[in-house]
Amino acid sequence: NNVAVEKARLSDHVYEPSRPVPEGWANRSGDTEFLDQYGLKPKDLKIKGSNFGAQVYEPNAAVFGNDMKPTLAFKGTEMTSLADWSNNFSQSVDMESPYYERAVNTGKKLAFSTEPIDITGHSLGGGLCSAASVASGKDCWSFNAAGLHLKTVEHYGGQVTPSNINAYHVKGDLLTVAQTWTPLPGAAGTHYPLPGSDSPVSRHSIRQVIDGIEQQKAEDIFVLETLP
Repeated sequence: NNVAVEKARLSDHVYEPSRPVPEGWANRSGDTEFLDQYGLKPKDLKIKGSNFGAQVYEPNAAVFGNDMKPTLAFKGTEMTSLADWSNNFSQSVDMESPYYERAVNTGKKLAFSTEPIDITGHSLGGGLCSAASVASGKDCWSFNAAGLHLKTVEHYGGQVTPSNINAYHVKGDLLTVAQTWTPLPGAAGTHYPLPGSDSPVSRHSIRQVIDGIEQQKAEDIFVLETLP
């Protein structure tokens, strides 16, 4: 859960990268030399004229030791962005989606890198994270993620690669409920439910994810401390 909550914080930060970076991390999205290790360029992290966004973060070993890896975070759905919702829907029914095409192509680049890197994202960003993970074989942490259509990665010329997708969702989250009761594809990966509160819309927020993970961490610590 220590790793998961850090990935969730990055998934939150990528919505507004101008904010202070979460403690222990540095934003390397504009560092061409750093990105080159992964076959990436700054232009890969955005699509001109769209709401698509991604950032690359480097952990501080003095803070985390060897527990964290550099992380690519995909921006999630902004509720007022028609383009975001269009990409959500198009990919879910195997139609063209520029966002998912970029995620798969980014994953294909990461697949050629031997440098360690993780991927993360919330909502739409979680779906993009899953697509990049399957295309690269790199580990992914997704939060209240959009579902991944079985054909998406192959649709954009990617090779389906075994990967480790950790799919966290807040119980009662609007998107997860919709995936359960409609033909929408479910979130890819191994599912980890989190506690939440308030409405299904509120439960979808990344802040509820972070609070849910922190609550589970506190409960785990309490159990450990009470063991004989």
